[in-house]
Amino acid sequence: NNNNNNNNNNNSDLTALLWGAAGTSLSFFLASFQVHEKSILLPLAPLALLQQSVENNNNKKSLTTVIVYWFTIACTWSLWHLMVLDRLQVVYFAVLVLYMSYIWWYLRVFSYHQTQQHFLTSDNYAIMEQEEGNGEFVWTKIIIPCSLAGMVGLHILEAFVSPPPNLPDIFPVLWIMVACMAFVLMWIKSLQSVWSQQVVQLGDDAHYKMD
Repeated sequence: NNNNNNNNNNNSDLTALLWGAAGTSLSFFLASFQVHEKSILLPLAPLALLQQSVENNNNKKSLTTVIVYWFTIACTWSLWHLMVLDRLQVVYFAVLVLYMSYIWWYLRVFSYHQTQQHFLTSDNYAIMEQEEGNGEFVWTKIIIPCSLAGMVGLHILEAFVSPPPNLPDIFPVLWIMVACMAFVLMWIKSLQSVWSQQVVQLGDDAHYKMD
């Protein structure tokens, strides 16, 4: 029991640290007066480690995994006009197609077999219940589909609709607005996740002391 409690505390500390690092990076990016577009890639480093940690501990797909995949796509999408400036449009679309194909394979095929092979332990069930309570419906049914549809829609509009003469930069501005909303949502999610991890750890510590 002591070892399990220590392991749970270590996992909770690591998860809170990685969420905190991502939230801090996003805070600097969003609040800075002037930043380079590629600076948004900095929060992806702790989030990639977080995603790997969650998958290793749970042996299943999770809400965190889905959100990290979505945020990776949003960050890449936000760099579109930088890719145009560097003439990397073909690379941009090729990488996105390959990455989204991998996401589909992982979430639909690989994770399904992994879930079938691993017994759903009480710890994993508690994690699933906790994530469902943290807005799984809002993220998977509203935020992620709507934002992805907006990203695709803007690509289509820019390809087939010419900007009005008095608003030549309308598409870059729309890109910034949609990307900013995605980044703010991820920043809020990081703060909420840090808070949730601390509440869970406090509950585990209290339970351990009672035992």
